[in-house]
Amino acid sequence: FAYSTENWRLLWSLHDERIEPKQMVASPAGDLMAVAGIRYTKSLEPGALLAHATAVVGLLDLGQKKFVNFIDVTQQGWAVGYLPKWSPDGTRLAILGPVAMDVFDVHSGERVVDHPLPSPSAVAISYCPDGKCLVSGGFTGRGTGFGVQIWDGNAGKLLQTISGDAAGIAISHNSRYLAVAKRGHI
Repeated sequence: FAYSTENWRLLWSLHDERIEPKQMVASPAGDLMAVAGIRYTKSLEPGALLAHATAVVGLLDLGQKKFVNFIDVTQQGWAVGYLPKWSPDGTRLAILGPVAMDVFDVHSGERVVDHPLPSPSAVAISYCPDGKCLVSGGFTGRGTGFGVQIWDGNAGKLLQTISGDAAGIAISHNSRYLAVAKRGHI
């Protein structure tokens, strides 16, 4: 459902059987919406009642009011809890899932980074506003989270790891400071 922020009236809605939305985030230009969710397909077996679930991220063109691409993220785990994050220039989409962090080229749909996570504890992902770094964080509450991983925002190479749980991350608007929330501390 798309609403006007001027008067909060419904402008349009979209029903698409191809995806059950779970998370979504608008591109920096505001023309695309990354919609993380689940695609259900019926079993091909005769008489089967169960559907097959595939984790996907759909790219919804807001001007055309339709999905223009679907990125299959099934191999990295379940779509519930997936956090999509756009690069500041809108050319890449980072997706933090339960067991991996992937970065996709938005135009080609090609996976340019495929990094398994050391523990299923993904909770936060953010690009620096200048696009130079991509930061992900993990928290389990038991001190076994993967902490913070700092990536090169363009090359997708791991630059640094800060160990321990990371319940949240925030990056300053000038890209100079990273705040990490841990149990009882920032």
